[in-house]
Amino acid sequence: MRVVISGATGFIGNALGAAHDLRGDYPTGIATRSGVLGPMQLDGLDIRDARAVDACIAQARPDIIYHCAALSTLKDPRNLNNIEEMIQTNVIGTLNILMAARRSNVKAFVFVSSDKQYGTHASLPVNDISDDTFANGGLYEMTKAWGDQLARLLAGVSDDMSIRVARLVNVHGPRDLNFSRIIPGTIKRCIDGTPARVTAGPAGAALREYIHISDVTNALLALADDALKATRPADLEAAPSGMLVPVAYNIGSPHRHTASDVVSLVRKSVSETLGIETPEPDVAASPAGAFEPRDQTTDTSRLRSLLGHWEPKSIAETLPATIGWYASALVD
Repeated sequence: MRVVISGATGFIGNALGAAHDLRGDYPTGIATRSGVLGPMQLDGLDIRDARAVDACIAQARPDIIYHCAALSTLKDPRNLNNIEEMIQTNVIGTLNILMAARRSNVKAFVFVSSDKQYGTHASLPVNDISDDTFANGGLYEMTKAWGDQLARLLAGVSDDMSIRVARLVNVHGPRDLNFSRIIPGTIKRCIDGTPARVTAGPAGAALREYIHISDVTNALLALADDALKATRPADLEAAPSGMLVPVAYNIGSPHRHTASDVVSLVRKSVSETLGIETPEPDVAASPAGAFEPRDQTTDTSRLRSLLGHWEPKSIAETLPATIGWYASALVD
């Protein structure tokens, strides 16, 4: 099986490449640089460049495409160039990959989206069918919502390519090198002997769902397998032409924690795993003007129906292995 993964050098893309290699498949990565990453040959290109995307996918001739590439943070939220870059990457880049996939007769397409796009107006638990929840978010959240809707719109008019959308909650595990995220950032601070950081106010008190990378890759592989079975699932047949179709799945978790809970779990596990006692966390205010969703609670009934079994691992049971990986990686 030939597979193309955009955002291949990122946390999720890298894990997908390794998972498909274990299956005996042939993963190719789209990244900002060329080279080799584990089992993947990387094709360095800018997904905003439609011709480059077309050429890459036409040459790779994949059966499956996972679109993971995205800009998740703004360097300067007030800089119009940065704003345009995020919109071009997350929206136009998504459209470029979708259209190139159609032109190359790709069988299955999985768009890796985010539950952050639900914004602050959604009724909890957020479900993956309703269209009235996409409102009042930050720029990243809105661009992911737009990309999500592009994928679901094209799902209704693509007779030869089956599309799935995966809306992920907060993903954690080894090899996540984005230290602005709470779990890898806290582990690094604990190992370095510096205080962890906890955000005060509503952002710090909000419950967030956390899911391990191994559970995420299993869910994404299952969505791709489901997409390969038939080009037009039964629920697409009920959607009028030009309507968004229900091909989205919440990849959620029953494990919900506040920021202070997560920091406490990490500090406890670092102490037990590495014997390192850490200083009390620093408490900081939320950045001014930053968008923060409320409590996260996702309805995963459609995913459970698809998989037949869905019991994601908890933070506590996966932290020792994750901390062990960071302890080795950060020393090396």
